[in-house]
Amino acid sequence: MPGWSAHASCGAGRYRPPAALGMGAIAFLLLMGAEAGLSTLLAGRSLAEHLALYAQLPHLVGLAGQLAFALFPWIQARRSHRRSG
Repeated sequence: MPGWSAHASCGAGRYRPPAALGMGAIAFLLLMGAEAGLSTLLAGRSLAEHLALYAQLPHLVGLAGQLAFALFPWIQARRSHRRSG
């Protein structure tokens, strides 16, 4: 998988857990912003209507997946940090 090898060669595993948590938070905010933008532009919803969708189970499951995605850099940094010392 070329993407993963490029990721590893850039030193992405060398982040400390707090920096990786910040990286995940930025990724989450960008992802949520893109989702809200697409929801308002393509589906014609207002921002309030988009946010109201999170009261439904399928949308909550999607939100949980996005939060898990945001935690991946932190999890990887913790694992790398523990192995290195």
